[in-house]
Amino acid sequence: MQEDWGELNTAKKTPTLFVLDLTTWQVSRVGRLPAEHSVGQPVWSPDGDHLIFTAWQHKAANAPMFGNRLGIVYCMNRPCSLFAVPIPYGEEPSSTGGEAVLLTPGRLSACSPRFLPDGSKLVFLSNEPAAQTMTHMGTAELLTLDWPGGLQSKGQSKAEVLVPVVQSSGQQDFPGLYPHALSESCFAGGSETLLVTSQWRSRMALLAVDIRSGNVQDVGSSTKSWSLLGAGQGWVAAAASSPTQPPQLMVAQLPSSPASTSGSSKPWDWTCLGPMGQTTTPAAVQSSLDNLRWQTYQIQPTTEPKGMPFEAVVVSPKGSSPAPGVLFPHGGPHSAYPAAYSNLVAFQAAQGYAVVCVNFRGSTGFGEDSIQSLPGHIGTTDVADCIAALDHAIAEGHVDPKRVAVSGGSHGGFLTGNLLGRHADRFRAGLARNPVMDLSLMIHVSDIPDWCYVEAWGVQEAKKRMAARPSMEDLARFKEVSPSSFLANVRAPLLLLLGAKDRRVPLTDGLQYGAALRAQGGTVKILVFPEDTHALDRPQTEFETLVTMISWLQEHV
Repeated sequence: MQEDWGELNTAKKTPTLFVLDLTTWQVSRVGRLPAEHSVGQPVWSPDGDHLIFTAWQHKAANAPMFGNRLGIVYCMNRPCSLFAVPIPYGEEPSSTGGEAVLLTPGRLSACSPRFLPDGSKLVFLSNEPAAQTMTHMGTAELLTLDWPGGLQSKGQSKAEVLVPVVQSSGQQDFPGLYPHALSESCFAGGSETLLVTSQWRSRMALLAVDIRSGNVQDVGSSTKSWSLLGAGQGWVAAAASSPTQPPQLMVAQLPSSPASTSGSSKPWDWTCLGPMGQTTTPAAVQSSLDNLRWQTYQIQPTTEPKGMPFEAVVVSPKGSSPAPGVLFPHGGPHSAYPAAYSNLVAFQAAQGYAVVCVNFRGSTGFGEDSIQSLPGHIGTTDVADCIAALDHAIAEGHVDPKRVAVSGGSHGGFLTGNLLGRHADRFRAGLARNPVMDLSLMIHVSDIPDWCYVEAWGVQEAKKRMAARPSMEDLARFKEVSPSSFLANVRAPLLLLLGAKDRRVPLTDGLQYGAALRAQGGTVKILVFPEDTHALDRPQTEFETLVTMISWLQEHV
């Protein structure tokens, strides 16, 4: 049986590289690639003589104790490097005789290569903090490598850090980079400005990076979340949205001097061309959205470390009366809810609920220190922040404290279970999508067993303990932080939505929890979607979950 890369990659073979000759239509496999690696993200060198690509290690150097490949989707901590393989024009790729050259020695992470339009430098991302600490997401670096000088690495990286990791930042300050990849068309105004979509606290920002200085500017309005679509011919296209405004197509013409784009402290002059994918927003939808309001709140934590405020985005019906509330922690746990449009959040708010989206400490977008504050404290720090966010929304008049549900998926489901068990008197219902209910079970069946060690023990202790077979002490710790340890306290009705093809948190976890809750007399409804994976994102499933969740809230809250 051939190994694969876990969630979303079931039965998929090891990816490799091929070249299509557009004159003969002959397809040739690129030879002499690094052994025991999967490759992707290829780009041609400016002279067309090399392919530069990312290669991911099959046996992760930061987790050699696991004998199989670990899951890669949503996991920026998997070791990867950049290579260049020579492919002279007119020769067969497999017969060039050239070995692949490692461009990024000494780094655990290098990916998403892009050449400047003038061909003078290779720009790429590195998720080094995630790879070093084993947290599944972290703050990224942006680096440059002179070309073709970077081919002469001789065992030492010649890459220079353009945008470094930010450990912590003030509320208005740049918090670091959090992109998953660089856009294929990411350069504006020649070779001096790079555009990238990145999280900036509780929103997605469109950033312009000066390639010469590393200066970073937020060029989109701070009242919206942005996503780069592409740049070229002096124009930039992006999508912009808010919790009450579906994505709109935005365009901006670049200034004549690229340097002025990155030197400006003001957003660019954007023109809205209308809603994405359609000419107008349906009147009924627009009417519902017009009756909603949203606000991002900064909240002071109630537990240590107290000098690290977090945020919550509250989307609620307009009006003076508190509404029934839905506490909505995100998954990951190292991800975040941006103040962007979400069908799920908007639909629930339009049905009369105040939705409290919590970006607890450990979320991305707030600096690396925030991310690293959570491992070893899941089930305590994040739970405390969720309660603090709920109390803040109640104090601001958004939420009726007597009518509150909690809803989340994956790690958000973990928090849903913990909140229902640890704070049973606060919630009238729970809704969980592919939740982590028992880490002592998950460690044996998930495609990311390393996650259990890092999040339950903390980074340093996890590095000492991580093993293919957990010890009894490990299992006890996994159980200690799990919602299943507090199941006896749960009184609220629980809706479980599970994907039968989920390899990240296989449905056995949710099924066992639901059966145990039912056995003690609890109210449980379980829906299993036979063709869905962890995200539960097939269109029919998304529709069915929207309707089912609203029905559950209306019945119990």
